[in-house]
Amino acid sequence: FPEYLERDDVTVSARAFGAAAVGTVYWRGEIKNAAGVTLSEASASSEGSVAAWLYGHMCGLQPLPEAPGFRRFLWKPEADERVGYAKCSLRSPFGPIRSEWRFTEEGLSLTLAVPFGSEARAILPDGREELLGPGEHRFLIPRREFGER
Repeated sequence: FPEYLERDDVTVSARAFGAAAVGTVYWRGEIKNAAGVTLSEASASSEGSVAAWLYGHMCGLQPLPEAPGFRRFLWKPEADERVGYAKCSLRSPFGPIRSEWRFTEEGLSLTLAVPFGSEARAILPDGREELLGPGEHRFLIPRREFGER
């Protein structure tokens, strides 16, 4: 974790091939991260790199170096239908930041809550880019547009 975060500042919840993850991260089977590294069956405390990957890539919350403390941050969730859904909450100096995505019959539903004093550069899985201010933002990418990803 970056030095401005403490262990209890991040809560991650995701279903990874049938195993729930909250606080301490548990998973079963194999998951490949964005770099193609395979994570085998195991568990890790929330200060481990698996938790950082879950909130930073799967949930898509990444700080921008030019705006420390998540004043501005990148939201680029890496949704995977094999996982089904992911959600996380991160306490920033400006308040909680929440990211969630879920596959439904209609398609991919995404939600981001941005605290007052922060803004997010969103890059959605369909390639759309938006600048999001404070508040809750919801998106639906219809299944026909999202395709077989």
